[in-house]
Amino acid sequence: MKNIFKNQGFSLVEIIVSLTLIGLIATAFFPVITYSYTNIYRAGNDHKSLYQLQQKIENNSERTEINADGITIDFTNGTSIVVPGSTYNVQQSTNNRQLTIIYFQPD
Repeated sequence: MKNIFKNQGFSLVEIIVSLTLIGLIATAFFPVITYSYTNIYRAGNDHKSLYQLQQKIENNSERTEINADGITIDFTNGTSIVVPGSTYNVQQSTNNRQLTIIYFQPD
């Protein structure tokens, strides 16, 4: 009876060529993966810093008053409104970066 299935397998050259191609593809994607990981890590740190800044704002702690005169809103028709209040500055340092939020708190 004739053997229908050929059980020869792959040659050594075919295996080396396929491993070389897989290595080249992996090498091409490696910088993309590491850059993405770095950005995810940085975004996580920024998120933590922004959360700490929000806590400082809510607790009215570690803020610097910039302006206590209020703000003036000018409209295109020439009218303006003065809103009494204070402008504050809150800062947070993380990983050699300085994050600053300037916000207005009405009276």
